[in-house]
Amino acid sequence: MIVWGGHARQGQFETYLNNGGAYEPRTDSWQPIGTAGAPSARTGHSAVWANGEMIVWGGRDGMHELADGAVYDPRTGAWRALLAVGAPAARAGHVALWTGDKMIVWGGAAGSQPMSDGAMYDPARGSWTPMAATNAPEGRVGRVAVWTGDKMIVWGGRGAAGALATGGVFDPRANTWSRMGREGAPDARSGHSIVWVRDRVVVWGGTSAAGEWLSSGGVYEPSSDSWRPTTARGAPSARADHAAISNGAIMILWGGAHGRSALDSGATYDPTSDHWAPIAHEGAPAARVAHQVLWADGLAIIWGGATPTERPTYLATGATLEP
Repeated sequence: MIVWGGHARQGQFETYLNNGGAYEPRTDSWQPIGTAGAPSARTGHSAVWANGEMIVWGGRDGMHELADGAVYDPRTGAWRALLAVGAPAARAGHVALWTGDKMIVWGGAAGSQPMSDGAMYDPARGSWTPMAATNAPEGRVGRVAVWTGDKMIVWGGRGAAGALATGGVFDPRANTWSRMGREGAPDARSGHSIVWVRDRVVVWGGTSAAGEWLSSGGVYEPSSDSWRPTTARGAPSARADHAAISNGAIMILWGGAHGRSALDSGATYDPTSDHWAPIAHEGAPAARVAHQVLWADGLAIIWGGATPTERPTYLATGATLEP
């Protein structure tokens, strides 16, 4: 697991970072990442794993949004800058996904203006290709997209007028968008989780357009363009800004916040059986919000995040979960 960038608090001030570390779960050990050639300090950026390298792009540095990035090679410890020609406009809080040969960057915001455009970066050619605008969803911010293996599906998030209940499907090979059915879809929300499990999209939790914390969700099946609700039986308590990931068979969900209270609980969800199961609490990391979770070597690795308070405490701790 590679952690890079973000922000922390030093006394009364927010500090933006351009350093990081690499964590090896088998040995439970960290090694620092070199800063020579690294991008400038930032938060709200994206990072994708691409053919043995990490690509970092966009974000904000505390004063303005950024439209640059770099590639980190963990084998050599070296950084190299991304080509800027053709890159999307500066933004933060956007979506970035790896297709197998390209990085898709879409959405996010510049200032208070959500964006509905994006581009695809091909590291083999060092070139950017703009994404089609026809049928693209309206601009939004947040963790609002999943990669299915051949398409990107976007749903929910926060747009210019608040929480959304819309989405779209992007085909990078054809460079086309198609709309998603809305019948049976969950209520509008942001701060939710969206995960690809088996052959379905699972959406859960978040906050509603009215600011209520939610414990509901939905399952979207692309093959039939249809939605069904997730069962409420055994579901975790209402929350937003939690972390969720798939191990290929189930969704693993942990942490988040309800109001100003951080949570240290979670559950797994099987969309095939529509069944929730609680995650054991023993050994769990401290309650947190806006943290990261990754899947590696049969483990869910949870790290970082903050307390959901007016002056948050940023965390440099984590734990591994074997579901």
